[in-house]
Amino acid sequence: MTRIPARSGSLAALLAVSVLTLTACGGESGGGAKSASDFDAAYVMSDNLGDKGFNDSAAAGFKKAEDEGVGTKLLQASPSDPQTWRQNLEEVSGSGKYDLIFTGPGMHDNLAAVAPQHPDQK
Repeated sequence: MTRIPARSGSLAALLAVSVLTLTACGGESGGGAKSASDFDAAYVMSDNLGDKGFNDSAAAGFKKAEDEGVGTKLLQASPSDPQTWRQNLEEVSGSGKYDLIFTGPGMHDNLAAVAPQHPDQK
C-alpha cells in the first residue's frame, strides 16, 4: 500500500469538503440548494500531474468531489509554458460553466490579469 503524506490527504479532503460545502449554499437565501450534480468546479494547473506533489493532491480531491456528483475539469500545462496557464484560466473563466475555479501555485499574475474581466466568477 502506498503511504500518502498527511498534507496530501488533508489537502484532498479539504478540497472535497470545500466544494461540497459550497454545493449546499443557497438554501437559506431562498435560491434553493444546489445538488452536487448541479455544481461544477475547475482546477487550472501550472504544472502536470504525476510527481505526487500539490497538483496530484488537488486532483485526488477533485476525484472525490466527482465521485459525489460534482462536475470537474482539470487543466494541465507545462511548468515552462505560462501562456497556456493564462489561456486555460481565460477558457474556464469565460465559459460561464464553473461555479468555482481553483488555481495552483505560480498562478498569481495570471489570476490578477484574468479575474477583473470576470468579477462574478468565484
